[in-house]
Amino acid sequence: MVEFRKMVDGLGAVVKNMRVTEVAIEFDLYAVEKSVMEKSVQELSSEFGRLLLDRDLTEEETSFPTLYKDKVETVKESVDLFNEQRYWECHEAMEQIWRRETNPAEKAVQQGIILSASALVHAQKDEDAICLGMIARTLSKLDLWKEDTYYALDVARLKGSLNEILKNGKIFYPRI
Repeated sequence: MVEFRKMVDGLGAVVKNMRVTEVAIEFDLYAVEKSVMEKSVQELSSEFGRLLLDRDLTEEETSFPTLYKDKVETVKESVDLFNEQRYWECHEAMEQIWRRETNPAEKAVQQGIILSASALVHAQKDEDAICLGMIARTLSKLDLWKEDTYYALDVARLKGSLNEILKNGKIFYPRI
């Protein structure tokens, strides 16, 4: 993280909220000017690897409302993001349907995946105690869903993995 910050600091940009996955490094990059942002991305990419995703969060809403048109597609995309260890994006995607959900059971399972993704974001930020602390609350939400699956989401598998993490106190990145 220090290397990232040093590299862009001189350009006038700031790196925050770094999350390390098994396949990528995610972070928020702040710059006032577009040219500074572009130069920072170029410098970081040349040093650490190619850019996988760039999303401007300064817009009124993120691009998720237009990308995720319905519940079934949003859950499928969220599962894909979760399995790619892109937990922050999974969280953001699920929130789009959770905010509009009126069915209490569906709202609970949606919140369960949001919380599980949030917990794992904390693990990626090396905040294991926070991650472990969130898992019990996550499981209480997921337990309200009585079926093994929710569209493309394998709820039973997620619950099993979270229970294993809680039981052993050892965090791993499950697939759902």
